[in-house]
Amino acid sequence: MINTTDVRPVRERLAKLTRTSSDAWREPIGRLFGLRSRLVHGETENAPAEATALVELVARTLLYAQLLHRVPAETEAALLSASGVPPPS
Repeated sequence: MINTTDVRPVRERLAKLTRTSSDAWREPIGRLFGLRSRLVHGETENAPAEATALVELVARTLLYAQLLHRVPAETEAALLSASGVPPPS
């Protein structure tokens, strides 16, 4: 089992799927990871609705890509909007 907390693979996969940069995903994925850490370590008991919505969209995007080999345009648009990552030019 890998003993790591590296979220780079998630950032890179989202960047590839959305045709954006991995750096664009640093802040939104970092926020989610920070929230996860606060939840795990008992620093908070609540997750904001925006964070849970973003987690759902990230999971949905990755599952669509893995299972269907494509991400529906509406899911990609919702993910980009919820994350604050600008759409590709």
